[in-house]
Amino acid sequence: MIENKYEIIVNKDTQVFTRFPFEIPEGIEKMEVEYSYSPERPETGTWRNQINLAILDNEGNDVGTRGSQIRKLTISPNYSTDGFDRRVLVPGTWYAVIGIGRILTDEVSVELTVRLYEKEARWRAGDTHVHSVHSDGKYRYEELAKKAVKNGLEYLFITDHNRTVIGELPSEKGLTMVDGIEITYDNGHSNFWGLKKPFSGTYAVNTFEEWCELREQAEKNGALISINHPNCMKCPWRWQKEGFNLNSVEAWSGPMRPDNLRAIEWWDNELKKGRKLPMVGGSDYHRDYVVTNFLGLPATYIYSEGASKEDLLEGIRKGRTSVSERANDTFISIESDGKMIGDTLEFTGANTATITVKKLHKGHTLRVIDNDGVVLEYKAKKGGDYTFDVDVRRAGYLRAEVTYKPNFIHKFILDVMLSIMLPGQGFKKLPPLVYALCSPIYFD
Repeated sequence: MIENKYEIIVNKDTQVFTRFPFEIPEGIEKMEVEYSYSPERPETGTWRNQINLAILDNEGNDVGTRGSQIRKLTISPNYSTDGFDRRVLVPGTWYAVIGIGRILTDEVSVELTVRLYEKEARWRAGDTHVHSVHSDGKYRYEELAKKAVKNGLEYLFITDHNRTVIGELPSEKGLTMVDGIEITYDNGHSNFWGLKKPFSGTYAVNTFEEWCELREQAEKNGALISINHPNCMKCPWRWQKEGFNLNSVEAWSGPMRPDNLRAIEWWDNELKKGRKLPMVGGSDYHRDYVVTNFLGLPATYIYSEGASKEDLLEGIRKGRTSVSERANDTFISIESDGKMIGDTLEFTGANTATITVKKLHKGHTLRVIDNDGVVLEYKAKKGGDYTFDVDVRRAGYLRAEVTYKPNFIHKFILDVMLSIMLPGQGFKKLPPLVYALCSPIYFD
């Protein structure tokens, strides 16, 4: 964090508005501006001095103002104080505008503090697949945003069926909201992320070739594409999955169940073919049922350079994703020779990789997997954080997952949920389920 303090003296002869320049360097994600002034009022009388503050960007455009009642404000691409635009903090000379509303003393000393926060590269948890009232969800954007923060999420992708975001997504502190749309056909569902209008014309096309044209247009415009719940028994991806570039696949959709296990198996087979395919999880959230809380189930962790939507999308493009049952629960990461999940290293025959598992639950099993199968398997005798070093056996990929066998109560709750959401899938014998899953690191 960079903090600079300035003092500006104004008096009755000063112009009504005084521009005070300050510099924003490269790599700044969030700005806080705070000011105070003295004296607030003359020694006698009831009226106060009134000094207002506005902010101009590097091109001299208004970013916002709120008057002297608001003395501290935040500006960022994702969240800004009411009355101020959400803005990318473009490097250059910005201005604080000191506005004189009223001066009753000979002069007023204004103390201005500007705090600049650099981008922070780290893992961020969120949900890539969420519906609102604008398709068949229960909640409005604002309600979803507040629920997401309450659930410990740091980003939320709004993906209504065949409906782009209406108006502007809300500004919620601590949360990045991303425009999206779920293109929904009988032959499959796909998320287009990142743009308010990713393509021209209509979503309503009838053939795979026409969908490919939409996808190509959206990608050229900067959108990111993911096919959803590809092996779902209710609404699978029926069109071809091979033979074209995929930005991502939703390998885990909603509560863990056999549909997701089949999707993970398909994804793993694609990795074995040499396809470097990032995966995500998404809750496909519409509403809750009685005591359930499905938003952020599962949570996708994205390793991103910053919190902006552009940074998050780039993290998915690079394959830097790890999916957990919930935010702040079991989490897997892999590193090798300074590289991480999504990266490609040269295979030397002497490579080693470090698998880190945070909050591994007692009785859950870590499985490290490469092209030839399971490299390492460990069942936790107690809960905690674990680190394992493994030799890389061959060129290809290395990924990890955590599995578990649900106890009676967990299985009963899952059976009830599946019976409501996906009739015919509840109250059946279950194999071990996945509790956490990460994208691979690659060795060529």
